[in-house]
Amino acid sequence: MNQLIKEALYQHIPVYKAGMLLPDLITILYVRLSNEDRDKAKRGDDSNSIVNQKILLTELAKNKCLPNPIFFVDDDFTGSNFDRPDFAVALELVKAGRVETFAVKDMARFGRDHIYVGLYTEHLFTEMGVRFISHKENVDTAVKPIDEEDMIPFTNIINEYHCKNTSKGVKMVLHAKGNRGEPLCTKPPFGYKKDPDNPKKRWIIDEPAAKVVQRIFQYCMDGLGPTRIANRLRNEQVDIPTLYAIKAGHQKTDKREHALDPYGWQTSTVVKILERREYLGHLINFKTYSKSYKQRKRLKNDPSKHVVVENAHEAIISEEVFERVQQLRSNKRRPRHSGRENVLAGLVFCADCKSKMNLSSGASMKPEQDYFCCSGFNTKKKQCNSSHFIRRVVLEQAVLAYVQKVTAIATEHEKVLMDMLEYQNSVKLTNEVAADKKSLQQSEKRVKELDILIQQLFEKNALGVISDERFATLSEGYEVEQKGLKATVKALSEQVTQQLEASAGIGKFLVQIRKYTRITELTPTLLNELLERVEINARSQRYSKGSQQIDFYFNYVGKLDLIPDFISEKQRKMPTQKQPKALEAKQLEKIPIISAINS
Repeated sequence: MNQLIKEALYQHIPVYKAGMLLPDLITILYVRLSNEDRDKAKRGDDSNSIVNQKILLTELAKNKCLPNPIFFVDDDFTGSNFDRPDFAVALELVKAGRVETFAVKDMARFGRDHIYVGLYTEHLFTEMGVRFISHKENVDTAVKPIDEEDMIPFTNIINEYHCKNTSKGVKMVLHAKGNRGEPLCTKPPFGYKKDPDNPKKRWIIDEPAAKVVQRIFQYCMDGLGPTRIANRLRNEQVDIPTLYAIKAGHQKTDKREHALDPYGWQTSTVVKILERREYLGHLINFKTYSKSYKQRKRLKNDPSKHVVVENAHEAIISEEVFERVQQLRSNKRRPRHSGRENVLAGLVFCADCKSKMNLSSGASMKPEQDYFCCSGFNTKKKQCNSSHFIRRVVLEQAVLAYVQKVTAIATEHEKVLMDMLEYQNSVKLTNEVAADKKSLQQSEKRVKELDILIQQLFEKNALGVISDERFATLSEGYEVEQKGLKATVKALSEQVTQQLEASAGIGKFLVQIRKYTRITELTPTLLNELLERVEINARSQRYSKGSQQIDFYFNYVGKLDLIPDFISEKQRKMPTQKQPKALEAKQLEKIPIISAINS
C-alpha cells in the first residue's frame, strides 16, 4: 500500500510556472538543455534531453523520498553563464530558505562556469543548509560534504573547458562562413524569407512583407518620423513582424504569441527597418560580437569590422531612397505647439556657417509669422554674424517658384537643361579634381620621402652615427607625420573617385524630375526626392534692407549655379501666401536662361 502511495506521489511532478503557489519547503529538480545538447539529440544521443532528465530525476526523488519535488526547466540555455530564468527563481528561493534539496542529473546541467558552480554548491548551499545531489557524479551532501568531494572541482574545470573549446570551434566555423558570404543570422530580416532551394545560403523577397518595408520607407520620404510611422501602421492594422513570421510559417509558434499585440508597432522596430542595409541587396555579417563565451549579451561591432557582400540577394529599396532616408533621419522632426507641419524640415541651412536653420512656430503666432533662423548664430556655437532671418511663407514660395522653373525647363527644354548641367559639372570637376589630384600627388611624394628618411635613420643608428634617444625622437616624429599623410592620401583618393562618379548623377536627376510636371504645392515627398538642401544667405544690408540670396542644391547634381535666385525686400514683407504669382514673376526676370527659352 505504501508503495502505491509513493508511486502516485511522484507520478506527476509539477513544472514551475511564474506565479504558482509553492509549499514552504520544496525539492528543486533542475533541468537544463542547450542548443549543443539539442544537436546531439538529433544525431541520436538524447541522454541529456529534457524528457530523459525528468525521468532520471523523478526516479531519484522517488528513491530518496525527496519532499515536494518541483521541476525547474531552462530549455535552450547555455551552461557557460547563470543568466537563466528558472535558475534565477530557484536561486532566490534558496536564499529565502525555502529549498530543502537541489538535485541535478550531473554537474554540467547545473553549470559550466567552475567559479560560480563552486560558489553556489560549496558556499551558498552549505550556508543555507540545502542538500545538493548530482546523480552522475554520485554527489549527495547529506552523505558526504561537498568540500570533501576532491574530484568535483576538477570535474567543474573540465566541464568549463569543454564549453570553451566548443565555443572556439563554433566561432571558427562562423567566421569561415561569414567571410565566404553566407548568412550568419538564423532569421532573415523582415521582408525576406529563406530560399526553399537553398535555405542556408540564400534569401528571397517575401512579397507581402516587402511591400510593408517599402511603405515604411515611403512614409519616411513623405516626412513622417519613426513614431508617426509606427502609429500609422498601427491604425492601418498591419501585423507586427513577429506575428507575421509566425502566420507565414517562417518562424515557430512563440509561447508568448497569445500575449502579442498584433498591431503593436514600436518606434524601435521602425528605426531598425529604416537603418538595415540588407534592403539594398547586401549581406552584412559580424554586426555584433560578445566579449566572452560566458556572456550572452551581444555588442555592436565597429562598422570597419563588418563583412559586406554586395548584391547577395534582390534589393527591396533602391540606393537613392535608402541614402535619402538616412539623411532625413539625421534631421529629427519634432512636433510643434502650433500644429503646423514644416515641409522643409532638414533641408534649410545657413550659407555661411552651414548650421541648420531652426523654425520658430508658436501656438500664439500666425502662420505668416513663422520664421527660420540660424541655429549657429542663436546658440553661439559657431561664429556667424547674422541670424539669416527669413519668413517661412516667403521661403516656401521661393522654393516652389524655383522648383517649378527647373521642372518647366526639364519638361519643355530637357536638352538645354542637360547641356547646362554637363557644362556646370565639367567646370566644377576640372577645378576640384585638379586641386585634389595635386594635393594627392604631393602627399604621396612626401610619404615616399619619409620612407627614405626613416630607412636612413635606421642605418645611422645601427652605425652609431646618432644616439638611440635621438633616433627615437626623430623616427617618432616622422612616423606620426607619415601616418597622418597616409590618412590624407586615402581621403583624397576617395574624394577624387566620388567627384568622377558625380557626373553620372545627371541622368538620375532627370529621372527624378520627370516625375513632376505640374507642381502646385510643396510636399515632403517632392522636396526629399528633388532637393538636397537650401542655403540662406545673409541680407545684402542689415535691418531688413536689401535683397537676400537663396542657393538651391538638388540631389545628384548639387547647386545649379546658372539659375540664380534672389528675394527682394518687397517680397520678404509679403504677409501671406496670396502672392505666389508676383514672386514668380519677379524671380523670372532674374533668370536669364528662362528668358532666353521663353523668347
